[in-house]
Amino acid sequence: MVLQSRTVVQKRIFIAFLALFLTLPSVAGLVWTSTAQAEDELN
Repeated sequence: MVLQSRTVVQKRIFIAFLALFLTLPSVAGLVWTSTAQAEDELN
């Protein structure tokens, strides 16, 4: 029973890391484009 709950927790952590890994590039892209636009406005 304890082992089963532990695997469930590991699975949730794995899914959370996977979601973070998948969303990081898009978030970085948004930040990159927004900072690039800000620099263009400054120049």
